Amino acid sequence: RYGLRLPTEDEWEYGCRGGTTTPWQVGLEALRTVANFCDLTAKKAGAQWGVFENWEDGHVVHAPVGRFIANAYGLHDMHGNVSEWCGDMLQTDAGAPDRALRGGGFVDVAQSAQSSNRFGYGPTYRIPDLGLRPARTSRF
Repeated sequence: RYGLRLPTEDEWEYGCRGGTTTPWQVGLEALRTVANFCDLTAKKAGAQWGVFENWEDGHVVHAPVGRFIANAYGLHDMHGNVSEWCGDMLQTDAGAPDRALRGGGFVDVAQSAQSSNRFGYGPTYRIPDLGLRPARTSRF
């Protein structure tokens, strides 16, 4: 009733890049200012997620929306925090289509959350670092 839908992968990536052509909306050194990843904060809290970035963002799991600076389009948390569902389906080797996911979550490292990185799961898959960002078709 609100005219919302899942973004396509192209729409999601365009929004994520925020006008850049780089792997992240900022350089790797500044990434800690825009993203919540698996880092030393999580490691100190006893997280068992594997590899940790060598910085502290202050969040073990979800960071509040808007905690990190927005990209040039005013979008927050496009890298890290939660992976986001897209409307596109990916064909798998098993034959069953998976729904595309983008962005990486708080259990991931920066490399996994580059603007162009994509992966997928079945549409009923649920994990704590998975969310969505609704889109609306422009009337223009």
